[in-house]
Amino acid sequence: MSDLHHAAAGSFGAAKWLGAMVALALAGCGGPDVQLVEGIVTLDGTPLAAATVCFTPLGGGLPAAGMTDATGRFRLSATVGKKYGGGTTPGEYRVTVEKLVRAGSPEAIAAEAAGWELLPSDGDIRRLTPAEYANSARSPLRADVKQGRNTFDFALFQESK
Repeated sequence: MSDLHHAAAGSFGAAKWLGAMVALALAGCGGPDVQLVEGIVTLDGTPLAAATVCFTPLGGGLPAAGMTDATGRFRLSATVGKKYGGGTTPGEYRVTVEKLVRAGSPEAIAAEAAGWELLPSDGDIRRLTPAEYANSARSPLRADVKQGRNTFDFALFQESK
């Protein structure tokens, strides 16, 4: 796992990490010209809410992350950039998606009832998304960010297809 992923993992550390990244982005008065990056994440065809989406550069580029909303939509914010939700710089990225839930929560119980395997993460936190999508060294998800508006939709599956 990359340092970026470790920073986002843990007992709801993703939200804390994203908040710190937003503060950094808002504090900057300039920086690189970032391109809008947004999209939708689904898990087994269902929009995935409250998941962390991270873009890790495979060469040049800026690490970036976003959280999905109730409809699975996300908008990236680079670690350095002109504005929150602005996106990231052009380049090739490996993409990770991770959703953490508290063991015994209604969402965890519903996922287990649907036959999903919840993997231990930290203490009573469980990973709802399959491990392959959360590993920045092995995730099969990729994105090629270009100049202008970029839309990437990621369809995740509980069982690899």
